[in-house]
Amino acid sequence: MSAQNKESIMKTTALTRRLLAGAAALTLSFGVVACADDGDSAGETTATETTATTTDEEATEATTPSVDADAEALATGEDVMVETAEGTVGISAAAAAALEEFTAGWGTPETIENNDVGQVLAIYPEGNLAVFSEETGAVPVGGEIANEWLDGGGLENSIGLPTAPEADAPEGNGQVQEFTNGTISWLADEDGEFSIDVQEDEN
Repeated sequence: MSAQNKESIMKTTALTRRLLAGAAALTLSFGVVACADDGDSAGETTATETTATTTDEEATEATTPSVDADAEALATGEDVMVETAEGTVGISAAAAAALEEFTAGWGTPETIENNDVGQVLAIYPEGNLAVFSEETGAVPVGGEIANEWLDGGGLENSIGLPTAPEADAPEGNGQVQEFTNGTISWLADEDGEFSIDVQEDEN
């Protein structure tokens, strides 16, 4: 082989080596950039996920009361809002809790009224009443006795508030209900005719 050929082969080999080295370096650079991009993307995803998780937690905290609202209202004596057929009415938490039993059986009250001493009258469908005071709790009143009591003024009736549910009359001829200032009875006479009898205590 001539010297000229040897020199040409050596130049070609050196050039090939340089090209291979350059390609390797370029490949390594792309690999580093790709890793960096992957790391950045992962970091961005993690930040997004963290933000979403935080937002979900904040939303949960915002919709979940830290304490039971009714229990807090009972403790502080604050009013709570109760649904009626005519809209919401604010009454004491104690009254609302006591009326729940009747609401479960009779349905949503048609109306609720209260006075400045915390007494509450809830009128339910079919003429059923529930009357609340701190002294007596919630007491049901129904039928003709309820009608008589309402006609006499309801919460302002001079016979007062019911102290216990109606009971059978001693003679077995009707019903009697005790109030703070007397009794209202729905009794049948000897002919079986029913009528209202109001007996108010003398002061």
